[in-house]
Formats: sequence, structure tokens, C-alpha cells
Amino acid sequence: MRTSYLCCKLNIFLGHHAKSSPAVATVGSSKSFSLTQDSPKWDLGAGLTALRGFFSSVRVATCRILVNVNVSHGAFYDAIPLDQLIQKYGSAHQFNRVKLQSFLKGVRVRVIHLGEKKNKAGETIARVKTIFGLANKNDGHGLDHPPRVQSLGAGPKDVEFFLNDSSGAPSSSSTGQAAGTPGSKKKGKDKKGGESSQEPGQNVLQGGRYITVYEFFRSGIYSITA
Repeated sequence: MRTSYLCCKLNIFLGHHAKSSPAVATVGSSKSFSLTQDSPKWDLGAGLTALRGFFSSVRVATCRILVNVNVSHGAFYDAIPLDQLIQKYGSAHQFNRVKLQSFLKGVRVRVIHLGEKKNKAGETIARVKTIFGLANKNDGHGLDHPPRVQSLGAGPKDVEFFLNDSSGAPSSSSTGQAAGTPGSKKKGKDKKGGESSQEPGQNVLQGGRYITVYEFFRSGIYSITA
């Protein structure tokens, strides 16, 4: 028990530099790869690059402790803008969107369109997000106002989402007051005493509207024109 505990501590000590250095990428607990410009690398095509690194671990032998260090290789995504990565992979796979979704799922990207975020020391904090997948028609199917996606991997002009108004007033269906929903009457009286023209089950979008992702980022506080 004490031996395994000692090995664990020595492995942490051995891998500390690799895990704390921004110029080194670690995979798992024991593989490290240099990210410097002069490090050995090979272009694999389709947005991938092979890097040469090393595997290290501490092992206990008879009357001694061994440090095992071996050469290791790994495939990494090219450090380029996401649109360029999609273009490189797509051109190599006939722009198959199913394959593209598998290729991008789990990739961590640095967001640059939201502006810089700084800590109290004035240091810029990178906005890092993880890609879950491409937009598809089943996204948000349980929501009152699900996104409108034309096809798998649709672009910003073909994806719409429901945007509340600036006052923050919720839509009628989200509060359960849409006609034909629990908590509302199917018919009612208007101010003149007549019956309301609202039909049961009609989806009334009060306090909001649908807007494309493209329109959203071209207007408001973002004003992105590129």
C-alpha cells in the first residue's frame, strides 16, 4: 500500500511541469507533447497533425525505483480557425456532414466573437467552449419554442431561435397561458363583450419572435458584419 502511494506521488511530481506549462499538451496522465514551433510534427491532412512526444511513468522494481520514458506519437487538430478546420476536413471527405459531426464532437474552441473577458489582475481569460455537435432538426424539441433548423449542419442563416423582447416578458406559451394549454380558457370575452377569436391550440408568440443566428449577431450589441 505504501509503495503504490509513493509511486502515485512520484508520478505527480514527474508530470507536474508538463501539466503546468502552456507550451506542452498532456494526454491522460502520462503522455506529453510539445506545442512549440520547432517541435517535430507531420501534416496528416484533413485538419490533423501528428506530434511526437513522450510517455513517462514511475515503476517499482526489486530494491529500486525505475523511471520509464518512451517515445510516443499522437494526432491533434490543427490550431487554426474553426471555419478553416471545417473546410479542410470537408474537402477531404466530400463534405459529409455526418462524418463532420463525429470529427468535431468534443473539440474545445476559443470563442473570439464575444469580446475579451479579464480577471481582477487585468489578464485576459480565454472563453473556451466544447462543441457538442452540428445543429439538427431535433434540437430543443422539448422546449415551448424550439429552434428552427432546416437541416443537419445548417448555417447561421438557416437556424432560427426564439428571442424574448427587450423587456424580458415571457411568451404566452412559456407561462402556460396560450389558448388550449392548461391554466387558460379556450374561449373568453373581449372588452366589448364578444367572444375571443383565439382558437384552441393556436401558438401565440407574445413578447418575442424568431430570429436567425445571422440576424442576431449582425444587430444589437454584437454588430458583427464579417
